[in-house]
Amino acid sequence: MKSLNSQNGFTLLEVIVVLAGLSVLIASATIYGQYNYLKLEESHFFTLLQQDILLAQSLAIERKQVTYVKFSSEQRKYTITTKFEAYKTVSFPQSVQYKNNSFFSTIEYTPAGTITSFGTAYFSTSDVDKKLTAFIGRGRVQID
Repeated sequence: MKSLNSQNGFTLLEVIVVLAGLSVLIASATIYGQYNYLKLEESHFFTLLQQDILLAQSLAIERKQVTYVKFSSEQRKYTITTKFEAYKTVSFPQSVQYKNNSFFSTIEYTPAGTITSFGTAYFSTSDVDKKLTAFIGRGRVQID
């Protein structure tokens, strides 16, 4: 038979030690999650940029008019435009910067879908620099 004065449970010190351990685990998981979110956001941006450049080329061919992809470092965005309308505008993520030392700020597609001038644009991200190269001729663009 148990006595009425027996105490079961945890001491205050044991509870504090367990809560401190859980706090450290949660804090480290949050920091790791934020870093992964940042990398995912950057990756998504460059995938979208590549798809939008292909969209600009197909718009030029379909509509039989000159189409532009214009980069703006001051406004932190790029815009797909034709001569008469802005088709799409996309803002850069906070961790992506368009560098001012880039050799061009506009990709121009002719109605045949070719690029009229070549160049390289540089972007800085949280880890590495990315390079967008537009090749003259068939409208090829590469992101490294």
